[in-house]
Amino acid sequence: MPNIEDFPNDFAGFNRAVIAEFRANRGKVTGLFAEAPLVVITTTGARTGRPRETPLVHTRDASGNVVIIASKAGAPSHPDWYRNIEADPVVTVELPDETYQGRARITTG
Repeated sequence: MPNIEDFPNDFAGFNRAVIAEFRANRGKVTGLFAEAPLVVITTTGARTGRPRETPLVHTRDASGNVVIIASKAGAPSHPDWYRNIEADPVVTVELPDETYQGRARITTG
């Protein structure tokens, strides 16, 4: 059960623990995101070119598309995964019951 308090100063470690639990339990996790609809996206690092996996809360639009918001918890800058999508919009989307490659679109408003 990953808790953010167990990973002080190691946000990447927390994300790895959430992803491992997500995969081990078909999308179910405990702790902070227990009731949240999670998705794991894999982007290509804008600077490194390496795959980067990120667990995110998502919703769906009227057409059924996965929608994620790049809020970075209200910080004034964008999260790394957003910058990765700007550089290369090809992503892997991992849901509890399916995994597929997609093309991300950045919207405004």
